[in-house]
Amino acid sequence: MTTEDIPSPTGPQNLFIAELQSWPGNSGSPVFLSLGGLRNGSLLVGQDLHFLGILLGDFVNKIPATLVGGEQLQLGDNNAANVGVSLIVPASKIRSVLNSPEAQKQRDAEIAAQNHAKPLSQ
Repeated sequence: MTTEDIPSPTGPQNLFIAELQSWPGNSGSPVFLSLGGLRNGSLLVGQDLHFLGILLGDFVNKIPATLVGGEQLQLGDNNAANVGVSLIVPASKIRSVLNSPEAQKQRDAEIAAQNHAKPLSQ
């Protein structure tokens, strides 16, 4: 992952880019990385899965371009097909949001509301 911001459907941000086919409706899905198989000359047996992040979107086969005269146009096919490259919000970014003071305050408020809504035990 680089330090540069990458254009995304939700604005420029620091993301993973992966060769990963996705379809409409896949956004928000978890993305796992399998580190099993052949690694450093050794065969790892079993599964070694790691949570990489959440799928945000993909790159489509349309590229905005500006001609020398200033004219704007779209390069690529008219079908807006996914080119097989997807954007992934890193797990570390998700963790920082979930561990933020604002998120903790919301959880505390929800727990307090749940506790007040419970009937008293006899």
